Amino acid sequence: MEPSDTLDDERVSLKPAESPTRRLRWLRAFASAALVCALLAAFAGVALWRQGSGVTLATLTWQTYHDPLGLFSVRLPPGWTASVMMGGFGEGDRSGSESGPDETITFSDPALGAASASFSVYAHPITNLALAPTFECGIVTPANKTFNGYTAEGDDATTRFNSAGASFQIFEDIPGVLMPAGFSVHLHPPFPPTPTPLPASTVASDRALLNDALASFRPTDPHPLNCH
Repeated sequence: MEPSDTLDDERVSLKPAESPTRRLRWLRAFASAALVCALLAAFAGVALWRQGSGVTLATLTWQTYHDPLGLFSVRLPPGWTASVMMGGFGEGDRSGSESGPDETITFSDPALGAASASFSVYAHPITNLALAPTFECGIVTPANKTFNGYTAEGDDATTRFNSAGASFQIFEDIPGVLMPAGFSVHLHPPFPPTPTPLPASTVASDRALLNDALASFRPTDPHPLNCH
């Protein structure tokens, strides 16, 4: 055997063996770090994936609501409920007419009663596409805002817009703070004002809730109505 080979063998035999306990601790630390990284990546991925649907980590515990006529969906904070009023609509002129069912749905937290922020949706299906430019496009003319990508009309508390399948009017309410300038004839009377003004922190929280809920509003037919 060559001297160099003997030296290599000696070096190998003199190398201290790694402690099994030390190796186990290292493996546990590595596994824990990997798990934390995986969880963070998963939560970040969920948030990014769901933001396009109006859903973020802050709203993952919310419930999705589908209206009786099948015209839209919206996500609601825990404890919020829907108050539904069904009816019918009709409109027309010498060129034709359209008619059908309509609905007014108010969303709020019943546990807060008159102090609850709320929003109401009036909606009806578009039953005559040939006459839609005449009857429906006028509700968003002149357009002065957008709503989740749709051309819309309204003010801070009111939004009117159309999808290809339905006409929508949305009314927001924070008692004593935010209220539509003119209530639609389809909208139920608003809650009475609260006895004392809402604290600024409550108003900020209410605005955030309304913004998050309405950001999740999706017409069942996502296409915009062609008004040209």
